[in-house]
Formats: sequence, C-alpha cells, structure tokens
Amino acid sequence: MASRLQRYMIFLMVLASAVVLVARSSQEFAWDYAINWTAARALREHISLYDGNALRALGVQFIGQELVEKFNHPFTSYIGLPTTAIFLLPFTFWSFPESLFLYRVATSFAYIGGVLLISGVVPVKARPVTFIAGVACLWFWHSVTFSVQLGQLDGWIVLLLALSMVAVQRGAWRVAGVGIGLATLLKISPALLLMYGILKRQWGYVGVAITTITLGLLVALIPQRGGDLATFVTRIAPSLSDGSIHIQNQSLGAWLARLAATNPQFLAFSIGIGYWRTIGLLIAGCLMLLVWWKYRTTSLSATELGVVILIALLAGPITWDHYISWAIIPFMLVLPHLQGVRRSLFVAFAVLLALPVVYIAPGAIENAWWLRIITGTQTIALLGLLSISLASIQVTSASKKAQLPSAKNR
Repeated sequence: MASRLQRYMIFLMVLASAVVLVARSSQEFAWDYAINWTAARALREHISLYDGNALRALGVQFIGQELVEKFNHPFTSYIGLPTTAIFLLPFTFWSFPESLFLYRVATSFAYIGGVLLISGVVPVKARPVTFIAGVACLWFWHSVTFSVQLGQLDGWIVLLLALSMVAVQRGAWRVAGVGIGLATLLKISPALLLMYGILKRQWGYVGVAITTITLGLLVALIPQRGGDLATFVTRIAPSLSDGSIHIQNQSLGAWLARLAATNPQFLAFSIGIGYWRTIGLLIAGCLMLLVWWKYRTTSLSATELGVVILIALLAGPITWDHYISWAIIPFMLVLPHLQGVRRSLFVAFAVLLALPVVYIAPGAIENAWWLRIITGTQTIALLGLLSISLASIQVTSASKKAQLPSAKNR
C-alpha cells in the first residue's frame, strides 16, 4: 500500500512540475528557441547556419516580425555547433507556435527525468527527501523557468548528465561516456567532465565520450558539406572565446571582470571580459585539480563528478544564467552527505538560486560600487555550493583501496 501511494505521489509531483514549468514559461516569447528553430529550418532549405541575412529572412517568413532585428550580432544569431540545429530538426515539421509548445513540454519532462534519475543514485533512505528537493529546484529556481521560457537546451543537458551519473554509479562507463559526449555536442562546457575523466584515468569512459563527440562532428559535416563546421571553428568559436561582461554571464571570470571594470556597461553583450577569462579558467582548473587530489585513490563516483559540474559552470568563459539549472544534479547528489549547519548553509545557497539575475543600470553601479557584487548572485551561490561540497564529502582511508577501479573498468 505504501509503495503504491508513493508511486501515486511521484506521478502527481511529476505532472504538477510539468504543468508549472510550461505555464510559467509561456508568458514570454522564446527568443533563443526562435533563433535555433530558424537555424534548424535552414538545414531543410540548404542555407548556411551562420548566414545572418538569409536566416533573418527565413525567420521573418516562418515566425514573424519579431526576428527582423535578429541575426545581426553573435549574441542575437545562431552560434551553436551544427549538431544543435540537427537535434532540433524534428521540431521544424510543425508550425513555430505548435513546435514551441511541444518543445517546452518535452524540455520540462527532460528536466523531470533528470531529477528522477538522480533520485535513484543517492542512498535509498535519502531518496524521498532528495527527490522533493529536486522538484523544489524545478519549481523555484529562476534558471529552470528562464531556460524553458527561452526554449534553451538545458533540460536535455540535465537529462544527459543525470543519465551519465546513473551509469557511473553502476560502473557502466561506456554509457556514461555516451551521455557526456552528447551533452558536449549540445553545449561545450560538459567537456570539462571529459577532461576530469582523463585525470581519473577512466579510459573506457573517456574513449566512448571522445568517440561520441567525433561521430557527432562527422554528422555536423553534412550541412554545407562541412562548411558550417569550418565556419564555427574559424569564426564563431573565436568570437565567443572572450566571453561577455553582460550581467547574464554568471561565470567566475565574468563576475571578476565586473568587479574590476572601470566602465560599468554591464548590459552590453559585445564587451568581453579580457584577461579575467584566463584567470577564471585557471581558478576553475585549480579547483578541478583539488577535487582530483582529494579523490585520486578512488574510482570515479557520481557525487565526485557532480562537483565537477559546479566547476564547469564557474569556468565559463560564458555561463548564461539559464545554464545554472545544471546545478540541480550536484545539489541533489551532495545533499544526502550533509548534516547540521553545513546542510542548512547548503540549502541556503540553493535558495539563493531562486533569485533572478538583477539588471542594474550603469548609472546606479557608478554611484554604488557594492552593487557590482550582486551582479554575481548566481556565481556566489555556485561558489558556496562548491565550497561546502569540497569541505563535507569525505573519503575514508579504509574505503580507498576497495574503490580503486579494476583494469577492466579502466
């Protein structure tokens, strides 16, 4: 009876979560999805994904005048790998309004699927509380609602990363590699989890992830006979490498750049973060080495890899605020390991992620320097979650030898 009631409650929470996410996100226009959908539609028209003029005309034709001012700047154009447009291609066989509704529903269930998968990774006694905590993140975190509203890919990233966590927990390294590889083809940041696998010498996991990425890039050669992939590598990626000082960018480097900038034009996408990009990456690299050193004698675990997700978000150099929804995974994985004050602080930092990024006018920042600090609200929360995670998750010396990966798993 208890088991049946539990399944019924899970079903109701899943259904309610989907309704809440779709209802909240439907109040605004999905700018990012409109741009990406137009690029996916361009595949059918044999138009280059990076031809701004052609895509603008296509967007106006199939979506409307909302896109007449788009595709004239990197951050108002399609800037993803061709694999992202290929992923969205099936959604172009509906009209844009129908496609957007279906995509938002599908993305909502992708988020929910990720929460369900992670709930199965934690210890059995902790699963009910962890599942409820994950659902609370879906309901209240700004990044989740914002991502579904924009029509972004973060729900799918969460689902793929969660699948990888389950696979790691069960020692299914090849499945974990596929999940990380696919996530990297949608957004580049998950590649840091691949790099961490190299540090851990988990070669089965690394090999399959690299193979998955390679196959995906071969598929990306199809549009324009490889021309689009070449354009991404030679023109798009370099233009994005300097990041953006815009308040939406919650990477560590971007926040440090805002703290130190002499010109507080923090609502300009086109202003880069300069050398702070390198400093942010170096700090993230040192943090990753710290995690590796702490767990260097153990086999790769889901919780350990979840902590690396937090580092990947901090590394940037671009971490738009909707990316922060990926932190649901480490939040759920680490929570069962905490007690007392640390648990309360951990939840407090998670609650901080319910706050939206505050768009502060440059004039206000000029008159009050401390306002620069709150331009990194999400960054501060990530640093807090990471600090508590590193301080709290312990590996006993007695368990280290038992957890070493076998030659077969490696």
